[in-house]
Amino acid sequence: MKNPVQLKSFLLFLIVSIALSSCSPERRAVLRLTALNFKTQASDAIEAVKTIYQLNPLPRST
Repeated sequence: MKNPVQLKSFLLFLIVSIALSSCSPERRAVLRLTALNFKTQASDAIEAVKTIYQLNPLPRST
């Protein structure tokens, strides 16, 4: 794994895989949706941070 995001994604996939292998179909569906929601929110947060760091400082009025 080259970067921390890939490592975190892999670990999330591994944890979800282990959890999915030992639960009912209903719980499996909820866990899958939760993982997908987490992935989406994490991606949005990362993009927001990237956008914030790309902003230029606001000019100060004197």
